[in-house]
Amino acid sequence: MNQSSGEVPEKSPDGQRAGSPRNGAGSERETEVLRNIRVVLVDPQYSGNIGSSARAMMNMGITDLRLVFSGPPTDHVNAEARKMAMVAKDMLFRAPVYVSLAEAVADCVLVVGTTRRQGKFRHATVAAKDIAGRILQSARRRPVALVFGPENFGLSNEHLRSCHELTFIPAHSDFGSLNLGMAVLILCYEVYQIARSGADPSAAPAPPVSSASVATAEELAGLFGHMKDTLLRINFLDKQNPERMMTHLRRLFSRSDLSFKDVKVLRGIFRQVNWALGEGEGRGEGEFKTSADDLDMDEIPAPPAAQAPPAVSALEEEERPTDDSRRSFLKDGSPEKK
Repeated sequence: MNQSSGEVPEKSPDGQRAGSPRNGAGSERETEVLRNIRVVLVDPQYSGNIGSSARAMMNMGITDLRLVFSGPPTDHVNAEARKMAMVAKDMLFRAPVYVSLAEAVADCVLVVGTTRRQGKFRHATVAAKDIAGRILQSARRRPVALVFGPENFGLSNEHLRSCHELTFIPAHSDFGSLNLGMAVLILCYEVYQIARSGADPSAAPAPPVSSASVATAEELAGLFGHMKDTLLRINFLDKQNPERMMTHLRRLFSRSDLSFKDVKVLRGIFRQVNWALGEGEGRGEGEFKTSADDLDMDEIPAPPAAQAPPAVSALEEEERPTDDSRRSFLKDGSPEKK
């Protein structure tokens, strides 16, 4: 769905505009980085919680709300939602609705899932305060998603497969479950405090991967699907429980700031492994190929002719797909076919 440009919100009862600091603080840099942060609510059950989440976001300068409904949607623009949203109700009308989490975060370079439960897929969690710096650093380049699950059970293991990192909000062990709006507020608060101070993204060195080439969540999903297929073929993964190892591999590669070309090279390796096993598609015309030409070799001088290695036809140069073509190119996570 397309989002309309935001209108100036109405004044709150105390005369202040929502999201505007009383002391006039806030910089263009702060606003720009917060604009790249989106909150994704997965299957929220109560309209009021959607509204209170929108208000919490606006309190912290974050205005990009996305909704995912895998079944019948909750009414997110009814009277209860608007009442709880207060002056953030425009955000409710602008919020795009998706049928899957993967679609909602497809263009993000970092997807942070929230969880309170522990388990074999949830052991590598980071406290909200400690992950806020990385969220901002990634948001300097491309969109980042903060993902919250439904009120009754939270994010499922299936949802977690779309997340690069997991975070939790420390709370008392006797009753650590937070209301959805409260959880959104606390995580957004931790992010905003660093953005407001400028301590993290301005002081941290620029990431090595440019914003134009860094791999998106959708491209990484394609890589992981291809990786899983190949590792199953060579019996590296337990066929009864492949996700045990794949969860670790997803986190490992998601922390590496892979570029689009990195993804292409890795997928080319997996394709070649499949071919060597006699289970690939062959080398006919139209086969997806990968080669050293895909690497950024422009600044590396070529070796003297006498020392040059023989040419190996492993990979053809291929341009990055456009946004329109990328969806069909990588959506299902299977090896690419043309």
